[in-house]
Amino acid sequence: LRLSHSAVLRPSKELRELLRSCLELSERLGDPRAASYSLYWMGFLEHSLGRWAGSRDYSERCMARAEERRDARLLSMAYANLGQTLFHTGDYPEAMRLLEDSVRLSRPTSESAAGRFISYPLGYQAMIHADSGRFDLADKRLEEAGTLLRDAGLLYVEAGVAATRGVVELFRGDWSAWRKSALELEGKSKGIGASFMQAPSQTLGGYARCFDGQRSEGLARMRTGVEMLERSEISMMLSFLYACLAEALALGGELDEAQSFAQRALEHATTREDRMGEPAAYRVLLLVTARRSPGERDRIDAALDAALAAAERRGSVRDALITTLRAAELLAERDPAWARARLLD
Repeated sequence: LRLSHSAVLRPSKELRELLRSCLELSERLGDPRAASYSLYWMGFLEHSLGRWAGSRDYSERCMARAEERRDARLLSMAYANLGQTLFHTGDYPEAMRLLEDSVRLSRPTSESAAGRFISYPLGYQAMIHADSGRFDLADKRLEEAGTLLRDAGLLYVEAGVAATRGVVELFRGDWSAWRKSALELEGKSKGIGASFMQAPSQTLGGYARCFDGQRSEGLARMRTGVEMLERSEISMMLSFLYACLAEALALGGELDEAQSFAQRALEHATTREDRMGEPAAYRVLLLVTARRSPGERDRIDAALDAALAAAERRGSVRDALITTLRAAELLAERDPAWARARLLD
């Protein structure tokens, strides 16, 4: 239990080795319950570190043990963890199925326990709906999560749901609302000592400032947040943070640095399966190509196709629409008929 508390608040590679030892010990002792819960916490820790392949492996093994033991509570937790992992790797249909199953299994529990086990999966459902363009469904999930939170009384759950709510507001382009959520998340993450939550709040809060007339301060906060995460052992959401910084730089005309961060986002997506920032990173490369080589339509069209394909793979209607809009804005003066056709499509 002490190690699981650390997995929630201060994930680290050292803790991973300790939990792995607990798993090996429980299996040697023939304690199936301890082994099952050790598998869950290994999956949870790998998720917190942003190691998606490891998280998926441990979660799937935990699910198999939970089904054998008919442990509905553990199964719901494993469903939630794997569903959240698949959100980051980009399998939205399977992620949503698992998150919904997790919520379904957890509903018979008490209200306080429901707040702990259901709120965060609801937040992840909200992010999927928002990225798919269904903000009406996203708002419903967040409303229910907020209602359940009032009975949970757990600061780390409140921080987690604040993070998902902030991402939905960011996806919506509601900069003032996201800045408020970022401040809330930053305060809660400091209160529980969770640096892996502080870094996204810094970076994405800065991103909102860039679009809200405070570019200089926004870029400074984004750099601080990215550097904070790079110095840690945690890479959760790093491709997305790289891509957000790259896009803010590209829209300000800082093309060399924008390209560098976009390439880092894509490298992270490839090596770590952290695909949350992949569509935006390809969009940045489109912006860079169009501004550097405005007359080379073949290169621009290839970059646009790559960006739209990345959005389609992830199921991000939002990214596809933003990419189309950015391309139309860039090419409107040179080819207004093409830009108009793209927007109408």
